[in-house]
Amino acid sequence: MKNILFFIIFCAITSISNAQKHDNIWPMGYIGDTAASACNYVIDFRDSFTIIPKCLGIEFSNGNPHAAICDTAGNLLFYTNGAYIADSSHQMMLNGDSLNNTGYAQYYEYGYPAEGIALPCPNNTEKYYLFHQERGLVPNAGGVVNFHTIKLNLTTIDMSLNNGLGAVTNKNQVILSDTMGGSGGGGYLKAAKHANGQDWWVLIPEWQSNAYYRFLVAEDTVLGPYRQEVGPAFHWIDYNG
Repeated sequence: MKNILFFIIFCAITSISNAQKHDNIWPMGYIGDTAASACNYVIDFRDSFTIIPKCLGIEFSNGNPHAAICDTAGNLLFYTNGAYIADSSHQMMLNGDSLNNTGYAQYYEYGYPAEGIALPCPNNTEKYYLFHQERGLVPNAGGVVNFHTIKLNLTTIDMSLNNGLGAVTNKNQVILSDTMGGSGGGGYLKAAKHANGQDWWVLIPEWQSNAYYRFLVAEDTVLGPYRQEVGPAFHWIDYNG
């Protein structure tokens, strides 16, 4: 219960700080409750803080979606559990199956495949990019084999298709192959608005390193990766945060 309350407060702060309303609706699930997780709830920040019971079209096992995005008015467009993409009708989006098409794509117990980020294409109100992490088993410095992000993938969604519900037009494009993120499975994938006010930076750290990879989301293209070394290295025992 404390974890849920903390997450709700964090979401509220995040929503208030984002004037573009792309993060105004959060489809949610229940940890470990795979039998009932298709019927969970939605947190709506559009007018006031509201929790709405809702039967969703895809399952979550670790509490929250791996990525969700709204239009500039705060209306839900799509979201993903890391294996599938659901549209605003809470059904699987056209061609929205088989994200990260590996043997671990259904490994919900560990929240596969770590979080993703959905971003609008600059100067294109119909096109969206989904950055998502693909995981594999990697031994850490202590000799323990664990899940880690081994690929960063890019999927493109066109919201003008399928009567406005959107469709995936390009899926699972590998834009980076390396061991990334924190110990235990990934994480640390973040986005920040470019200083020009329209483009985006996407960043993820290299595992057990002081190097960071960054991508530039510009008009109708994603540039990178650019690798930069700065600051202290992450130790293998550092977990997600």
